Amino acid sequence: MALTETELKTLPADPSPTKVFAGKDVLLYVNGPSGTAAKPVWTMVGAQKEANTKNSADTIDATHKTSGGWASQLAGTRKWSISFSALQIMDDDGQDILDYAYRNGIKIQVKLVRPDKKYRTGWCYVTEFDEGNAATDAATITATLTGDGELTAYQADTTTTSTGSGTT
Repeated sequence: MALTETELKTLPADPSPTKVFAGKDVLLYVNGPSGTAAKPVWTMVGAQKEANTKNSADTIDATHKTSGGWASQLAGTRKWSISFSALQIMDDDGQDILDYAYRNGIKIQVKLVRPDKKYRTGWCYVTEFDEGNAATDAATITATLTGDGELTAYQADTTTTSTGSGTT
């Protein structure tokens, strides 16, 4: 027996639909030179294309003779990184901070902000900083930001102070 169009239109609706947002609306900021750890001054990194966060955990082998022939694991240390790409912009403060941090091996504070203004922060090293300068494409940068310590859970933004020349 086939359902009618009228019957199909009465399918139940999700009482709590998911609030989806576009990845293009998640922006990366760096704590600029006039900021401190206690009072950051966030500088948006300009011309962003991607800022993909990878969270992972090591495992500790806990297999024993009575585990029935199955491996057993314990959660180990957690780590995070951000794979970042952007178009190169001349005189962009955020891009200059990433380049400087890479060339000098210094740790920087970063912030990822969602469209609902919730954000997460963490300290990281810029462990890769590549420039793409193909003749047939716009000049790009790609970078890997490797976390040092915790990347915080998302929290509500109550006082955003931003500066810099970054553009989206």
